[in-house]
Amino acid sequence: MNLNAIFSQLTQNAVVLTPNRRLCSFLNEQLNSWHLQQQRTVWPSLKVLPIVDWLQQLWITCSQQNEQLLNDEQVEYIWQRIIYDNFDTVELLKLDATVKQAIEAMRMLVLWQVPVNEIEFSEALDWRQFYNWLRIYSDYCNNNNYIDVHHLPEQLLNCINQQQKPKSLPQKIFLLGFDELPPSWQKLFDALK
Repeated sequence: MNLNAIFSQLTQNAVVLTPNRRLCSFLNEQLNSWHLQQQRTVWPSLKVLPIVDWLQQLWITCSQQNEQLLNDEQVEYIWQRIIYDNFDTVELLKLDATVKQAIEAMRMLVLWQVPVNEIEFSEALDWRQFYNWLRIYSDYCNNNNYIDVHHLPEQLLNCINQQQKPKSLPQKIFLLGFDELPPSWQKLFDALK
């Protein structure tokens, strides 16, 4: 990845998106070093953000938000309650680890747009249990107008389809550090073009 070529294209109205905060910190350090190598004493601050943070910012600018955005702790708490209340042998279960795995499984299903009712191993007991928890979670969020960060691309697409593009879109978006974009993100970027 040739950072110098990217840095030279960055303007005030550009954003660099990364998969995580660690890469954001690294890129900000590299960007500051690049500016110093260009013998600049001052330079504009640029947006280098984890993609999830950027999606949250976009969602906030959508004109009609009916849902409350849940933070990670709220999502985890809801999943804990659902799993605890809907599993017969909770004492045999490592609840925290199960919650984290369930949230990660939901994240992957949503980002990769996997239709859960078409999954081939749907007869497996653990899959049926997870599917039940996922259905309860979805119903709970829908009934209470909650949304989690994993569902933001879908909601942002709904805004765009209703002619309500998020305000203050950058002129250029650079994606750094991604091996592959999940379909839900790719559809959003295609709609933003």
